[in-house]
Amino acid sequence: LWKNNADAGTLYRGWDTPGSVSGFEFIEFIDDGVSTELNHPHAITLQDGTVMAVYTKADTGVADDTIRVRTMTPGSAWSVAVTVTPSSQHPNLYPNVLQLPDASILLFAWVVDSLTLEAQIRVWRSTDTGATWAVSSSFALDTVVSQAASGAGSLGFDIKRIRTAFNNGQISMVVELNSRNSSVTDTEVLRQYA
Repeated sequence: LWKNNADAGTLYRGWDTPGSVSGFEFIEFIDDGVSTELNHPHAITLQDGTVMAVYTKADTGVADDTIRVRTMTPGSAWSVAVTVTPSSQHPNLYPNVLQLPDASILLFAWVVDSLTLEAQIRVWRSTDTGATWAVSSSFALDTVVSQAASGAGSLGFDIKRIRTAFNNGQISMVVELNSRNSSVTDTEVLRQYA
């Protein structure tokens, strides 16, 4: 990109080729990565061109993970983070966001019952571009995902990423799991829900 000295201060010419990075900025910066962690980012572009990013933030070694939501309208800075606190705070939330045709936004994340060793997906909904969130569904999956102990024949899984898409009135969700069954060689599992 280049700018003629006589042009207005914001008038640039040229084109950034897709696939080449021409700059960056911090969404959130922590100068002490020893005591705080940022993980599992996911970003989408909303219908109005706003970019929404979600990620987890936690003190290192403590099960206090929260979901952070930030937005950036083109030409402006990132918004102040909105914090969503799940009912069960653990390091494997893997947040995911999806905008629906009515412009509302759904936020998906894993919740874990540490007593029963079961995982489920909770869904929050925002109708104000992520400024506020309300629980839309506490149990989005028709059956829980077991987190039974590892070993031969185990039916348990380690939970991983969640990805969603909307088409023809349906939300399709794909989740990544790792089988804890040590007697199988292919432990990576993708499950699709609709």
